[in-house]
Amino acid sequence: MLERDLRGVVVVLGSCRAAEAPLRRGGDPLAASLAGAMLAAGARSVLVPSTDVQVGRHLDAGAALHAALAAGKSPAEALWAARRAVARTGDRAAALELLLVQMHGRGH
Repeated sequence: MLERDLRGVVVVLGSCRAAEAPLRRGGDPLAASLAGAMLAAGARSVLVPSTDVQVGRHLDAGAALHAALAAGKSPAEALWAARRAVARTGDRAAALELLLVQMHGRGH
């Protein structure tokens, strides 16, 4: 259990496979994950990659995501805007990085 109150915070994790959790029969797969711990601590939304990340590409793609969040977009809008912005650059690998990012919690 996290010792920090994350109420209302949008968390962006950039570590490999941060969305993964051990599979448990009949259990909530999010409950045992890092994203689940953030949500349990009160985070409004958690954006996490579901696979390994390519650091350079992920940082480039993540910059677009952070810029959209800083501009006041909701987490869902920011992820969509970042995906569109990166896709327009023609960098297919960076675009793939953002396609592999999952959003948990409230996207608004």
